[in-house]
Amino acid sequence: MTRLSDAFDRLIASRPPGDPDEALATARRRADAARSRQRVLLGVGTAAAVVALVVAAVVVTSGDEPGDDGIRTVPGDTTTIASTSTTTSTATTTPTDTVTVEIYLSTAPDPDCTATTAVTREVPADDPLTGAVEALMAGPTDHEAAVQGLGSWFSEDTAGMLNGIQVDGDTAFVDFDDITPFMGGASTSCGSAALQAQLEDTIGQFGTIDEIYYSINGSSEAFYHWLQMDVPDGARPEPGS
Repeated sequence: MTRLSDAFDRLIASRPPGDPDEALATARRRADAARSRQRVLLGVGTAAAVVALVVAAVVVTSGDEPGDDGIRTVPGDTTTIASTSTTTSTATTTPTDTVTVEIYLSTAPDPDCTATTAVTREVPADDPLTGAVEALMAGPTDHEAAVQGLGSWFSEDTAGMLNGIQVDGDTAFVDFDDITPFMGGASTSCGSAALQAQLEDTIGQFGTIDEIYYSINGSSEAFYHWLQMDVPDGARPEPGS
C-alpha cells in the first residue's frame, strides 16, 4: 500500500500547476494526515488505559498482604477484617501438701511436771519436723486449754519465734528467738521440766532424732542458764568461741 501511494504522489507531482489531479492529491494527503493523527491519539489512549489497569492491579495485589490495620483486600471487592484473639493465662496456685503431726502439751495435774498429751496439727509436708515445733510454739487452742485441760508455756505470744532447726545425723539443734520474756515461770524446776518434755516428745516422734540441744539466738548458754541448768556436752559452742 505504501509503494502505491508513493507512485501516486510522484504521478501527481509531475502534473503542471493548477491541474485538477493536483487538487485531488492535496485532498488525499490531508485526509491521510488526519487519519495518522487519529491513530496516534488512539495509541496514546490505549497506553493510558493499560497503565491504569496495571496500577489498579498493583493496588489490589498490595492489599492482599495484611497491613498494620489488619485489613485484607481480596478479589471481588470483598474486604475481610482480620480478627485479633487475646488469650489470658491465669496462673493456678496449688496448695502446699500437708501432713498430720502431733504436738505434746502438758497434762494437769502432774506431780512430776513431765506428763504430756498428744494433739494433732496439719503442717507442710516438705518439713514436718520444723512444722511440728512451730505448731507447738503457737500454744494450745482455746478448746484444748478450757475443755481438755491441756497447757503449755508456749502461747500465741511465742508463735513464729523459732529461728530454725538443724539436723546433724541423729542430733537436732533447735534455735529460738528470745522467748524468755513470755515464759517467766519456765525457769522454775517444774516449769523447765514441763517445757523440755513438750519439746522432746514433739521432736521425738520423728524416730531419727536421739539428741536435742537448744539455744537462743545461737547461744546455748542463754537457753540453759535461763533454765538454771548447765550447758550439756554436745551443745553448740558459743558464737565467736
